[in-house]
Amino acid sequence: MKQKKSNQQLMVEAIKLAVGTTSYLGLSIDSVFEATIERLYSYYQETKDKCYAETALLHIRAYVEMGFDYEDKAELFDPILEELGTSRNLEFPKAYYYSKKIKANKTQIRTMIVKWPASKFRMNINELIQDILDKVVNKKVGIYYYNSNPAPDKGNNMDGDLYELVVSEKETYFHDIKRRKYFTIIS
Repeated sequence: MKQKKSNQQLMVEAIKLAVGTTSYLGLSIDSVFEATIERLYSYYQETKDKCYAETALLHIRAYVEMGFDYEDKAELFDPILEELGTSRNLEFPKAYYYSKKIKANKTQIRTMIVKWPASKFRMNINELIQDILDKVVNKKVGIYYYNSNPAPDKGNNMDGDLYELVVSEKETYFHDIKRRKYFTIIS
């Protein structure tokens, strides 16, 4: 049982990575998840092959782990869980799948940054927060990375925190890569 859970989590991480990269092409991650899950459920309904429903469940898990709200797609997700003989409460307990929506202001953005040590090699915490805020508020579409490691090019190992900011026309999210946390930024 433990091995199965481990393999499932590995697949969920692969899904998050694959779907997350669609934002590089300007696609909405939320829309890609929705279309994929709809298609998988449609295949399940046509073939009654449970593999499609189980794969849809993995995509739902990835969707929720990336910080998106289950409730937004409950109408799509609930029938899939029902077909598999499970429920939202069993699969996605609130305590584990807590997704946080952040308002685009300095105080809220600061809460996403766990640590940012002072260094002469890169921007300070206030400059970092202002940079993120500027990109979000002004909809500067792109993918931006921030590393708390003061001098990664000096041969240091990459033990700092790595953050990813994705700004698209449709959505903005912030990813704490080390801690696997996602935040949706609302402007």
